[in-house]
Amino acid sequence: MTTLFAGVSWLNDWGLETSAEISIDALLDDADVMTASAEATVAVAEQLSVLKQETGVGDAELLRAPFLHSASYGASVAYQPGVVNGLSMGNADYAAPEPHGPNIDGVDIMRAQLEQELRGVGVTVHWIENWELLHRNIGEIHCGTNATRAVPQDATWWEGNR
Repeated sequence: MTTLFAGVSWLNDWGLETSAEISIDALLDDADVMTASAEATVAVAEQLSVLKQETGVGDAELLRAPFLHSASYGASVAYQPGVVNGLSMGNADYAAPEPHGPNIDGVDIMRAQLEQELRGVGVTVHWIENWELLHRNIGEIHCGTNATRAVPQDATWWEGNR
């Protein structure tokens, strides 16, 4: 049985911990997560359509980082640590939350996916454990960091400074 979230716990409304470990089959049977994820997929597709139309960015320029959603307090939140909610540390380094994804043949497939996507554009992923401090409190790396960023003045933001 392949699982996600091995060794980590959720907190309930009373501060009690319950194991977060879940099998892939049980996750796929979770109607709430699957519905929230499907709704998020539609919303992301709509946002990408606008982004591509307004900027001219094409599909080949987009990087893919799959993750699941759940509904919380009337909003969609990352069910697993949202690797897209990390912190850019310059042109070549990215701090991402440890996804605690399923391990297939000893490889966390969610880690591998992000590393592959970012390696293709010359970016190294640095994994940060944030489950207890941030994720189970509906936050991620970008919520727990403070960074100063400069917006390039000589280029459009999606072209970057490479």
